[in-house]
Amino acid sequence: MMSISKSHQYFQRAREVSLGVIASELRSSIVSFKMRSTWHNIRSYAPNLLDDPVWKIYLRNIAFEKSITEFWASQLKAIEAGVLTNDESYLVQMPTSAGKTLIAELTILSALTTDDDSRCLYIAPYRALVHEIERALSETLSSLGYRVSTLIGGFEFDAFQNFLITESDVLIATPEKTELLLRTHPEYFENIDVIVVDEGHIVDEGVPSFVDLVGEKTFREELEEKGTLGRGPLLELLITRLKRKLPEARVIFLSAVMPETNASDFVTWLSQERTEPLRISPAECNWPQKLDHVLR
Repeated sequence: MMSISKSHQYFQRAREVSLGVIASELRSSIVSFKMRSTWHNIRSYAPNLLDDPVWKIYLRNIAFEKSITEFWASQLKAIEAGVLTNDESYLVQMPTSAGKTLIAELTILSALTTDDDSRCLYIAPYRALVHEIERALSETLSSLGYRVSTLIGGFEFDAFQNFLITESDVLIATPEKTELLLRTHPEYFENIDVIVVDEGHIVDEGVPSFVDLVGEKTFREELEEKGTLGRGPLLELLITRLKRKLPEARVIFLSAVMPETNASDFVTWLSQERTEPLRISPAECNWPQKLDHVLR
């Protein structure tokens, strides 16, 4: 880095404009890369994780196999907030395609490597999303020796699903299947350390607010007309039951469109210490970071 800076100064004195610009851009790129580097940020914000060789293999794997060598600004904000090291639950608000899955993956791996008996549960509301998350997590965690499985559909468990329940380190399931699992296999949840709830804003679905009621229609009349409470109350009751059964487990609540009026209430519900959600705006999802103060 020092050699590049000296080269830049030399080119400026020699009035080699083109070479000076190249040296300046190279210097900026190196500083920017270091600030976003996966290794640098894990070492800075969660240094104990790198004591485990699994993390070193993981960082190498995602670099070579998925070309992930640096974090996005949105992911850095979550890491800096302590999502990998704190014991608290988090409500993470960030837009779609802003890197939520990698944040969940890092949090899950942190739990699995901290305690050999640890298990993680990933709740996703849609079958397509369950399969998508399974593919994403299997690509990285399976090569590290962790079993990633899914549970969807049906009102009972067959022999193969019972095997998955017993052997899986990471289980991805719909809220309905998780509810069934909680009632029929409560022993599975004994070692759950992290619960990820994806698309958590569906908690608001189904039950209308008084503002949503049309005319003089009552709350009861609205529910009778719809014929169902929707999936929101089911998810809320499920999380409540899980929190009661697993008071020490961390809940990572991911949402893209959680209304600000509800977000603070959910943080208070999920976390004992945090009072505000980890909110990541669309502007923070890219990396227009100012490096002037670093380059001077």
